[in-house]
Amino acid sequence: MHPLISLINGTNNSKAIKPPVGRHVLDFYKTSFSSDLKAKIKYGQEYYDFNEGGMLSTPPHQIIGDGESIN
Repeated sequence: MHPLISLINGTNNSKAIKPPVGRHVLDFYKTSFSSDLKAKIKYGQEYYDFNEGGMLSTPPHQIIGDGESIN
């Protein structure tokens, strides 16, 4: 255990964790993995396609958002 690290397994959580909608800024480092994300995410000036899932790492104070969900 480390007081500055948190691990969350969203698949086993009885209360579903919903990702933020639209543009947002985090105050911490975030590394996440999803095998069924099915979305486009804007990171910096580019959109990245996560149709088949993927891993995303972001530093503090990075603007993330304005992505479009894919049905």
